[in-house]
Amino acid sequence: MAGCYVGGFGLQVFGRKCEQEHKEGSTAPMKFKYRKTPDDTDPSKRWIARPILQVRLYHGLKHQDIRSLVDSGADDCIFHTSVGERLGIDVQAGRLKPFAGIAAGHFVDAYMHSIQMQIQGFSEKIDLEVGFTDSDWVSGILGQSGFFDNYRVTFERFRGRFEVTSRARLRLSGT
Repeated sequence: MAGCYVGGFGLQVFGRKCEQEHKEGSTAPMKFKYRKTPDDTDPSKRWIARPILQVRLYHGLKHQDIRSLVDSGADDCIFHTSVGERLGIDVQAGRLKPFAGIAAGHFVDAYMHSIQMQIQGFSEKIDLEVGFTDSDWVSGILGQSGFFDNYRVTFERFRGRFEVTSRARLRLSGT
């Protein structure tokens, strides 16, 4: 099957050039490999495969690239406070929102802000509200509100990959 596949740090090609297949107006989904990360929850395992995307966050004229976990069980998109600060955001000036289920039974406070985001390999940016927290348990999480509102995600863990299709591409394809 011809198509673009994202693994490691960039686009890999199967069949055709990614630039041609994923030009403006393409309706094909992007395929991403699960990434192996250290497993801090089980000392008997060294690694765990997770669905992680490279995204670029924008606020004003600043941007920040970050690897983020695609988490269908998360209500919102959340990033570490340091990311917001690098974007020039006064993090604590945002709306305070407590989150549960992130840090082993503790509540985690986050401050909500409007930003833009772009997935590696996609041309379009989306507007979304995200939380910034100083919890060491969070670097980047892509959740239901904002991320899954704008993208169709198909997980194929048994194949070690997942697919992402933007809402804009779905409209073009009529699905």
